[in-house]
Amino acid sequence: MKHIKNLFLEEQPSIGLSLFRLFVALTVGLQVMLVWQIPDALLMVVAGFFYLTWFCFLIGLFAQISCIAMTACCYYLYTFNALPIDIFSWGMVLVTLLLMGLTAYHGDYFSLDALRRGDVNAYHRQRPFVIQRLLQLQAVVFFLIALYAMTGSGKWLLDNPLFFLLFSAQLMLFIHPSRIVGWIESRRRLNEQSPRPCVIYDNDCAFCCSSIVVLQIMDLWGRLNYIPGPKGLSEMAVEMPDGKKYGGFFAFRRLSWMLPMLWVLIPFVYLPGAGIIGSLVYRWIARHRYLFAVFHSSSSKACHR
Repeated sequence: MKHIKNLFLEEQPSIGLSLFRLFVALTVGLQVMLVWQIPDALLMVVAGFFYLTWFCFLIGLFAQISCIAMTACCYYLYTFNALPIDIFSWGMVLVTLLLMGLTAYHGDYFSLDALRRGDVNAYHRQRPFVIQRLLQLQAVVFFLIALYAMTGSGKWLLDNPLFFLLFSAQLMLFIHPSRIVGWIESRRRLNEQSPRPCVIYDNDCAFCCSSIVVLQIMDLWGRLNYIPGPKGLSEMAVEMPDGKKYGGFFAFRRLSWMLPMLWVLIPFVYLPGAGIIGSLVYRWIARHRYLFAVFHSSSSKACHR
């Protein structure tokens, strides 16, 4: 009994489940787009709601609620033959989503939920391992049934591309979360011993301090050093180890290379004209930053204008 309890109820970091959420979201979204059929207006509305909840699930905004809503949309679309997918493969996807909908653990990191909570140690947040263990068991069953189907039909894999997408993501579940966190911690220790870029900010500005909390959450490998600057600093600055300095939007653009959660923005911040538009937006936010304080409370909200 003790071994069973340890097998399912032991607490482990939930970062592996958070990574799995990203791959499941990409798998579901890609598969739905590939086989899309919209026979009537009602299903078009449901499809629109599906993509809204899918995007929220992908970015981890109200992760559990968006997972449940997206699962309901998937079931509805499949029931009305809007998704002509093999029943076995899609059934496994629905079971995966149902299990993930039982908790919000998969939104602990790589998510907007993590940024909203303001927990700088979110990457090693401890959670009961039961959901990931059940997903592991489901992956084993999925593989065994697929293996049996392949022996009966040599074209089964070609007819079920969803198997490759989902099973590839499921393999990540067998990487123990403590190993992932151990690798992250070793990277953080290594970076602490090396020269690091410095983020300089106004410590008397509530919005600036809340922004630093967000950066600390996203700074998975501890690549940045955070230094309070002079009071009334007009913009955040990044000073590189080689002495180069970046300010405002260009500091943010530089940070996008260092923070994994910002990598998706890299193509957009380098679009033609992004420097001009981004700088204008940054300056507007800087002028009105006293309206945006989230995580940090200060004796005065009178940030520098």
